[in-house]
Amino acid sequence: MPAEYLKDQEVADLLGIGKSTVWKYIHEGVLPKPVKIGGSTRWRRSEIFTHLEQQP
Repeated sequence: MPAEYLKDQEVADLLGIGKSTVWKYIHEGVLPKPVKIGGSTRWRRSEIFTHLEQQP
């Protein structure tokens, strides 16, 4: 089963935050860095959940 990839707006909606906060959290290390697929920036859904489960 292929990994599900999310856009920045989808990550923001999933977490209940704004897109600018997604990027802020990436720079602060709160969220994992995205991957480039073609010319697009995406996050693996599984990595978002795994990373959040590890947060205090």
